[in-house]
Amino acid sequence: MTTPFWPRRSPAFLRLRHHVRAGLGQWLAGSGELTVGVSGGADSLALAAACIAEGRSLDRIVHAVVVDHGLQAGSGEVAACAAETVAAWGAEAEVQQVRVAKGGGVEDAARRARFDALFAAAHRNADGGPAWLGLAHTADDQAETMLLGVARGGGTTAIAGMAAQRRWANGVIVARPLLAARRDDTVAACAELGVHPWQDPHNADRRFSRVRVRRDVLPSLVEAVGPAVIDNLARTARHIRRDAEYLDQLAGHTLGEVASGDCANELPAAEIAALPEALGTRVLKLWVEGLGASGVTEDHISALVHLVASPGGRMRVQLPGMVVVSHQGGILKAYPGAAPAHPDGDSPGKVDPCTT
Repeated sequence: MTTPFWPRRSPAFLRLRHHVRAGLGQWLAGSGELTVGVSGGADSLALAAACIAEGRSLDRIVHAVVVDHGLQAGSGEVAACAAETVAAWGAEAEVQQVRVAKGGGVEDAARRARFDALFAAAHRNADGGPAWLGLAHTADDQAETMLLGVARGGGTTAIAGMAAQRRWANGVIVARPLLAARRDDTVAACAELGVHPWQDPHNADRRFSRVRVRRDVLPSLVEAVGPAVIDNLARTARHIRRDAEYLDQLAGHTLGEVASGDCANELPAAEIAALPEALGTRVLKLWVEGLGASGVTEDHISALVHLVASPGGRMRVQLPGMVVVSHQGGILKAYPGAAPAHPDGDSPGKVDPCTT
């Protein structure tokens, strides 16, 4: 039998292994291949190590992908070192270099490039089976995400944080088995394993709102109400996500019931108006997204709700993705591009959802 790469006494690492058993049971049972995103930081190294340790007795291979964004001097060496570390533990490791698009926020652009690379690797490694992607977000990350969602005035989707497991539209099953673990445990596990995680300088740059929440807001909350606040925030996010996912499922069922026959681009306004607000707004969002609208915000939904209550008017709601919605004779109608002229000959005016 291969000698374990972890010490006999490693309590923090053992706790992480328990989280992996609970969160990646389907993969461990032999369903599909697992790709793990590795940055070289404590969280991702600890996750990769726990997955490798749990999978080795079951002959399950971990594919570790280290994404090099090329944004910092020496990033190539950091990526190579992370890949060598997880390969020594038994993973199949590779470094993927990506280009971060210029313009807009660097943080968001890097995230998009990283996810594109990880999703592609998950599909490539799946070899025809389920494509699993393991990400190393912890309860601390979940608490930060929830607070950022609250600060930005987001709805339940924003403050529900990250899902422990979710199948994306591209078919990749994204799993976050450490969402119930603490960052202290990943740091302690790396110490037990004798590795020195990379310290990303971006994690100390207060230009980023997440860093300010991590360095200033959460420590203040812990000091004010106690250390349990982080676990409690993560738990609250989990409860909100559970309820939000149920409402989303109910919205899909309701949309199928209220849609006007074969006309996918029509909805009866009275039936939408009669729905509870939490359900009606979801039905409207699901409907317009199904017709091609993208990037639909709360302001857009508010404009649609106002339109439901405004029969016979000339108001139109222009949505991203070139979808226009009007209200005619008690029916909401959506058109790609632009709505036809108003029956009395006037052309419909676009409505700015932010001012409706």
